[in-house]
Amino acid sequence: LKLSEPRFRSTILEITYSSRSALAIALADVSKRLSYRAETHLYQNYTDLDDYPEAEVGGYEIMNRWLLDTIERYPALGVTLNVSEPRFTCEWGGLDGRGYSKAEALISIDIASKGFKGYRQRVEIELNATGCLLIETDGETTTFELLVTRERGNPVGPLESPLINVYFEIYDRSNEHRYMNETAVESVRYIGEGRHIVVYSTHRGNITSNLEELESEVSAIPDENFTGSKEELLNLIEEVEAAYLNGCRLDAWSKLLSEVRPRLDHDSPLCIVTEDTETGGILRLIDLILSQLRPWIRVVVRDDRGITVSAYGELKELEGDILGPYIKHPSADPALITPGDEAVISCEADDLWNGNSTISAVELFITNTTSPPDQTLYGSGMGMTPIDGALDESVEEVEASISSEELDPGANYIWIHARDSAGNWGEFKVLELRLIEGSTLRIESLELVGHYAYWWFWRYNWATATVTITDAYGNPIEGVKVHGYWSGDVSGEAERLTDENGRCTFNSPIIWGWTPHTYTFTVDNVEKDGYTWDGVTATKTIVYP
Repeated sequence: LKLSEPRFRSTILEITYSSRSALAIALADVSKRLSYRAETHLYQNYTDLDDYPEAEVGGYEIMNRWLLDTIERYPALGVTLNVSEPRFTCEWGGLDGRGYSKAEALISIDIASKGFKGYRQRVEIELNATGCLLIETDGETTTFELLVTRERGNPVGPLESPLINVYFEIYDRSNEHRYMNETAVESVRYIGEGRHIVVYSTHRGNITSNLEELESEVSAIPDENFTGSKEELLNLIEEVEAAYLNGCRLDAWSKLLSEVRPRLDHDSPLCIVTEDTETGGILRLIDLILSQLRPWIRVVVRDDRGITVSAYGELKELEGDILGPYIKHPSADPALITPGDEAVISCEADDLWNGNSTISAVELFITNTTSPPDQTLYGSGMGMTPIDGALDESVEEVEASISSEELDPGANYIWIHARDSAGNWGEFKVLELRLIEGSTLRIESLELVGHYAYWWFWRYNWATATVTITDAYGNPIEGVKVHGYWSGDVSGEAERLTDENGRCTFNSPIIWGWTPHTYTFTVDNVEKDGYTWDGVTATKTIVYP
């Protein structure tokens, strides 16, 4: 069985792409199993795979089946395919409103019949959720922003409401126990870049009505059951309500927790009711209101691949300038370089809508993983230079040059973020920059298409040849010099340079008339500094019209 070179390369790509799909299915199975177990325990535990390692078993089985099925699919090629033991990670237990589910594996492919050995590819699948920005709440209905991204920081969306679950946490301070209550997700609106506006309802009354109920409950306690001032306590409750209605939500929370609750708690030295006064129901009501004033939630998200992720944290409002700048329009020119070359990284740092502070620094980090740099590294990255010469505005265009010596062969991830004058670091934006070291150039495809036109009543015909050049991994290569010549009923030769898509085109001489003619184009040389051509020529013929 003889397979053409395009078929050979497409097999490599097909296996690589299918490995990503298989790993995504495996992660979906693992994360779903963990989510089911966590849900039955109201997310008190089972928020990572250390709590439930059995969830990984199904993921391993899926990858093993994919490996066997793939090998059986290509018996004639003699494919040797190996997959490292997948590494599954579900980190759902953080307190910062962030969670992620991730799977990693290393695949290796050798095709003995083609003498192809040494292909290695690290495959990563990831789903991230961040839900900590409070837009508004009255205790009953809460609106917050949810950010969902996948590997390399790519946005996920739009997501429909059935794919999102929100659990509202109530902290029972008497028993020091936190428990989750499932809410009703009323609406989800996608606003772009992976950001969703989520509205949920607790069905537990709003803050104002619950404070009024608290005041009524305290008023109903007989005067003789007080050892201190009942009137002062009622005034404090009114002050809590006034602070909330004036927009001072955190002040209301602080006063309710530190001044009202202790006066009704028998375990507190500030308690002003007798020991035989039942206050358990009132304390539970206070704990509900406290939880509404500072909502802590757990959000569970599933994407269209079936992968589940969960995040837990407090919903917080924007208070002053607490957000760092956005990074907009990041680019690498070129995105693929060879030894001795360099790439220019450019972007725009924008703090206009995040506090409108002056940009004070923009930096980048170079990694070979899809995980952003740790916060402890902030400020130690490679600085980017403002194009106008100074960082003195809230919107700045910046750039930096990266040489090939600073990169590892293959894919490199460029993480960019900025800091404003208030000291806030913004979120990362990531780019992929590839270093091709000693790569082999291949003619990925050669296509011929016939054309015709008229000059007055006379028809003329010609053919166009489109050549695509890639490296051994199927990446299109820009700036490759391609030489080819025409034969058959036409003749001539020419050279072209490939564009950013690895393509270039050649037009044949024209032939007048309606009679069919033969057009043959042959690519006989391919070259670019730093690369080696595999020497395989390509020829294609059409008869037109």
